[in-house]
Amino acid sequence: MKLKSSLMCGYNYDVPPTPSGSEKSPIKVGIAVLPKMIRFEDSTNTLSLHCWTALNWTDPQLKWKPEEHAGIESLRIKSYNIWSPDIFVHNAGDADDADPLYLDSLCAVGSDGQIICVPATVYKTHCEANFINFPYDVQDCTIELASWAYSADELVFTLAPEISTSDLSEDGIWEVLKIKQEIELRDYRLNETIDAHIYKIRILLLRRGAGVDAVFVVPGIMLMLMTLVTLWLDCRSTERTLVASISFVCHLLCIQQIFADIPRNGAVLPNLLSLYESSFMLAGASLVLTVLLRELSSPSNTSEAPTWLSSTTGLVLRSRVGQLLLLNGLDPKASAFLEHLADDNDGLVSTHDENEANTIGAVSAQHSQRKKDGNPTWAPACLLLAWTALAGAFLAYLILLALYLPSERSAEQAQLSETWI
Repeated sequence: MKLKSSLMCGYNYDVPPTPSGSEKSPIKVGIAVLPKMIRFEDSTNTLSLHCWTALNWTDPQLKWKPEEHAGIESLRIKSYNIWSPDIFVHNAGDADDADPLYLDSLCAVGSDGQIICVPATVYKTHCEANFINFPYDVQDCTIELASWAYSADELVFTLAPEISTSDLSEDGIWEVLKIKQEIELRDYRLNETIDAHIYKIRILLLRRGAGVDAVFVVPGIMLMLMTLVTLWLDCRSTERTLVASISFVCHLLCIQQIFADIPRNGAVLPNLLSLYESSFMLAGASLVLTVLLRELSSPSNTSEAPTWLSSTTGLVLRSRVGQLLLLNGLDPKASAFLEHLADDNDGLVSTHDENEANTIGAVSAQHSQRKKDGNPTWAPACLLLAWTALAGAFLAYLILLALYLPSERSAEQAQLSETWI
């Protein structure tokens, strides 16, 4: 107590320590952060770093000779009784989060004037979230610590070799990929003519999406398959209309649910939402196409297909691919009838009476076939359009999956390849 009273006698904690030998030398403050827990609130874009902050500096006013004080080599003094650096979070989202939390810590003071304080601190900062790869999104956040009262000419930081994460507790939502520290010399906020030392802690977080993908990604893939099945079914069947309607409603419900659950405070639209939006548009198009083709191929449709469409259908019918895709999809009798109509000249020379009889027979057969298989001019054209739509939708889904399907590896590599390597 006598030693402590002697040191505190005449001591002014508002006056910064002056290094011996030069009054103009800045105060060197060693700083090291030992993370204990890291949390990121995606609803508020707030990063919280729970850690031990080790600070050390030298105060010549607190030196003594141990042999003159019963061999005492160190003391424990509260930080608010001695001068301590005013380190604040410069990029805190809330003013209350910028206050230093180590003012009431217990510091070890050595006989040589060395002071070590290791307070338990919580640093909070606003982090601009990026949910483009949700649910495997990566958040790159930076905490900036600096003094408000002292410039770089008066106070400088010295760093430990690296930040140790041996005591870091695992979080159930976020995985810490990287933590690094650096010093940046930046214009002093209160006076741009001088510089300030900024201690930056950069943290890279990856969302643990192993269970989340079963809720968001897998249903989207199943809905895509449902749309493809819709386009594969016969356009005249009731099942196709039913499946198309169910797919459209399920897309709508899933989009509403995802919009309610997915973080919406990011600057970029999540790829997953873009994937569902595109798939929803394709599902709606397949429903409209189903109704249109069903109506065109209906027996009640007495209109004839356009000439260009009939010509295109005829060219396809004459090809092997067309015979495989179209003729196999129609009734055999209708296929034979279409082949008969597709031939411009059957190579037979007939009389006027025979031609008239053949014409009457063809018209009679056409009416009979219309009642059974639908409009004979629209049926093959509708089937051609249906197969074309199926191929186009399949190709579109491959492109959408390549562009928008979120994956853990792509998110991690995209972030690490920028500035962390």
